[in-house]
Amino acid sequence: MNKLRYVVGITLAMILATGCSSTDDRLIRHVAESNRQQAEQNREMAKLHQEVAEGTSRLVDAVAASREEMLDMEHELQDQRTKLDAERRSLANERHRESILAPVLSNVGLMMVAALPLVLCWYLLHGLRSQSEEVSEVVIEQLVRQTPELLGTANDDQRAIEHRRRPARHEVPPF
Repeated sequence: MNKLRYVVGITLAMILATGCSSTDDRLIRHVAESNRQQAEQNREMAKLHQEVAEGTSRLVDAVAASREEMLDMEHELQDQRTKLDAERRSLANERHRESILAPVLSNVGLMMVAALPLVLCWYLLHGLRSQSEEVSEVVIEQLVRQTPELLGTANDDQRAIEHRRRPARHEVPPF
């Protein structure tokens, strides 16, 4: 059995060493063509991988640039919001001041209109004292009475004037 194994082993080694030799050139050409096609496909795949890598790199750069632009636009938008808010506050303050200023001016105007008759009376009373005491007394008496004679009818006015002493011709009238 040992010998049989030895003979079978040698025979197998010889068969394997010699192989299947065929003189078929078609098979060789087919294998060569297949190898050439495989090499061409490998080159094309390498070229495609390189183009994909370049495209991916450009895409990453474009995404990064767009993110930077977006951040710049967000900062600009925030600045515009800040300016708009400041302007809104300024307008609100102006409206508040205007809403306070209008009634104040209106009230001051009404007070001035109401004070004008008092100022006129004061001017007349103080201006008349220096010229003639009698005329001042008549004006004061007319102001204090319940029914002043100067505000009555024309006949009452004439009687009041005749009743009082007439001023001398060289005196200047108070009005």
